[in-house]
Amino acid sequence: MAVKSLTPTPDLSPTTHQPPATSSHHDVIIVGGGLAGSAAASWLAQAGARVLLLEAGRFPHDKLCGEFLSPECQAVFGRLGMTSAVQALGPSYLTASRFTALDGQVWDARLPAPGLGLSRAALDPLLFNHAAQQGATALQGARVTRVTRQSAQAWRVEWQTGDATHETVVPLVLGAWGKRSGLDRTLNRPFLGQSHPTFALKAHYGGPSLDRRVEIHGFDGGYCGLAEVEGGRVNLCLLAETRRLKAHLGDPERFVQRVLPTNPALGDWLAQARRLSPRFIAISQIPFVPKSQVVDGVLMLGDTAGLISPLVGNGMAMALTSAEIAAPLALQYLDGRLKHREMAAEYSRRWQARFQRRLWLGRLAQPLLFRPAALSLGLRLLRLAPALGDALVAHTRDPLLPTP
Repeated sequence: MAVKSLTPTPDLSPTTHQPPATSSHHDVIIVGGGLAGSAAASWLAQAGARVLLLEAGRFPHDKLCGEFLSPECQAVFGRLGMTSAVQALGPSYLTASRFTALDGQVWDARLPAPGLGLSRAALDPLLFNHAAQQGATALQGARVTRVTRQSAQAWRVEWQTGDATHETVVPLVLGAWGKRSGLDRTLNRPFLGQSHPTFALKAHYGGPSLDRRVEIHGFDGGYCGLAEVEGGRVNLCLLAETRRLKAHLGDPERFVQRVLPTNPALGDWLAQARRLSPRFIAISQIPFVPKSQVVDGVLMLGDTAGLISPLVGNGMAMALTSAEIAAPLALQYLDGRLKHREMAAEYSRRWQARFQRRLWLGRLAQPLLFRPAALSLGLRLLRLAPALGDALVAHTRDPLLPTP
């Protein structure tokens, strides 16, 4: 099978496609049809690889996410040939940010380049369908239950569709199943043995315009982000200490009604807003800890490889870029130009070189937003020293970086 080069990714060249021998009609299985999985499937299928993309859910569906697309994301959409399709969804344009504290401190800043606000319910199926259009076999309602290494060049993947059970053996598996999954347990990933004392909530609201701002509002034990998405809706997404939710009987409605208005700016906005989502999406035990990018030979993408603090606002960019890092290396392995261990080592090296610094800064800064006094002091400093805020933004995102 002829393999086409990925344009404009520079380190691929046409070559004869000779994947390691297995019993499958596919070269690679990608587990998870979100941003990272679908983007990787698009690049691999476009280059001629036989891709099976398995998504457990069915589109459209909402996901817990800040739904902010940085300029990095927009550059990736351009390289995928999807700019027009994304624009057709009617995203909001975001040009500024605002941080507020419990005592009324406010810090306003311009974003270095405009971002987009777009719901995952709109964006995910667009990317998933794009992967299918590029030639990937893309299945919804396909829940992967186990990935097992059979040899140095073969992995058995087991999945279910309805009452039917399937399995196949392939030369390569990419994991893009998100923050945490039962598959992490079958792979004995260490982070599952740790306690992660945070939870998150998300819902869409109708309310006053945010004037193209991404807003972060601190409260005691957490913070809440607001950003407009398509259709004039506002995505409300918060992260907080789990013990704060337990103090409100574990009830998200009660927590939002009683805790969020303690921040005056957030309370004023909520008083004029109404929830449009039928319910809050909620998750707990969120693993903001280092993860391995390759586990038992499976290359991890997006949140499966590492989860960044939401305040940095770059989780979707990391998902898309991790796919862009992995795709050319995967093709070089499938073509016989790299051994699997070489591909895995190079993927880990490139991933860490690209993301390690911003992850470290996110882990350092996030606890400050959980403490009202620390947040208030930080906002005062940023107002007095604007260059400090510019440096923080510059070190947590790379809007103009070239293709990996």
